[in-house]
Amino acid sequence: MTVPAVPLAGVLGWPVAHSLSPLLHGHWLAHLGIKGFYVPLGCPPEAFDDAVPALLKTGFVGFNVTVPHKEAAAQLCDVITPRAEQMGSANTIWREDGRLMGDSTDGLGFLSALPPLPSGANVLVVGAGGSAKAIVHALAGLDTVAHITIANRTLEKAEQLAQTMRPLFPQTAFDAVSIEACQPALESAAMLVHTTTLGMIGQPPLSVALSHAASQPVVYDIVSTPAKPPLLQAAEAAGLTAINGLHMLIGQARPGFAKWFGMAAPHTGEEAALLIAALGQSADGSVAS
Repeated sequence: MTVPAVPLAGVLGWPVAHSLSPLLHGHWLAHLGIKGFYVPLGCPPEAFDDAVPALLKTGFVGFNVTVPHKEAAAQLCDVITPRAEQMGSANTIWREDGRLMGDSTDGLGFLSALPPLPSGANVLVVGAGGSAKAIVHALAGLDTVAHITIANRTLEKAEQLAQTMRPLFPQTAFDAVSIEACQPALESAAMLVHTTTLGMIGQPPLSVALSHAASQPVVYDIVSTPAKPPLLQAAEAAGLTAINGLHMLIGQARPGFAKWFGMAAPHTGEEAALLIAALGQSADGSVAS
């Protein structure tokens, strides 16, 4: 792929004004001195299939794709990676040798902040939406993960996700439970991953008893608003390792940046603080006055 002198990329979503991706990519572009741009592109679902080729004709080199377009992006691409094909969605698209390529990098972003897990680890994933699907897929691909329990408010969705993953990862055991019944799975879990809207600003917190978990699990909450949601506050109070969703956001952005701008995204050490400030929060993740 030949990168233009002034490459242009962006994020397609509906809505998209809230996206932190332009700030993040702009930070990397400035740090590397690349004369390129990354912009938000609001696109309603019915316009997506026409918008992508039209934007490519105007000089765009590729896009991030967010809600609600990830499944449509996978269908629109000429070639998608095996993981994108298995999940039926793509969040990163680019042109290569005249073809539109697609990948799903959410799982890579999740893994980028993941500490080593013990061999034979049990993991509890709360939620069964698109993000949970990418995360379960990434976890099941790790040699150290032996058992994944998926907990969801609607048990049927958790069961569907488990059923989807079983033939892809026969070496991994999958169970499905309701959120209300997830405490027993937490007792032996090496990690708790939270992917729902619970704990976001204006939402009640996820109700689990971390202090009762004898396994001392790592707690990974992909909620980024606030940067330190109630679950992570409870994890820190219990002396557990706590990881927030900004790390996943940053990690999933790196592969696309390299495709579009021809250089690896730098590790400036300023990314998380930049995004927290943009959210109007203080360094500890609370809302700034």
